Amino acid sequence: MWGKVRCLPWATNMTPMCDCFGFTTLAILPDLGLRGSDEILALEQATLDLTAGLRLMEENLPTLLEVHHRSGHPFQQLHGLLKDPYRVLDYADGLGLGSRAYEVVDVMPVESIARSPVGYIPAR
Repeated sequence: MWGKVRCLPWATNMTPMCDCFGFTTLAILPDLGLRGSDEILALEQATLDLTAGLRLMEENLPTLLEVHHRSGHPFQQLHGLLKDPYRVLDYADGLGLGSRAYEVVDVMPVESIARSPVGYIPAR
């Protein structure tokens, strides 16, 4: 549908809020690495499905946030059950913007991910 467009989003250092806020926090979900596809809806569906099974790292939550529920997607646990991350995909699918069907192909498997001992580097 998109012609020569390819999407290559990183699913690393996933924080509780958008980067557009101008500040960051510690990661709240384990890193999933780099994803790639020419089908944006399938890519987003796969990323949400893969993050759905991850444990929310509550110890990294900023003090202004708290876990609301222990069920649902980790983003729903943090932002409330009415904040369904799949809703935008339902809408885009309804508009016919692509397919949500996907197959995960691991082209470079990671044996073990070692986190850096430095979680935050302050600006000087």
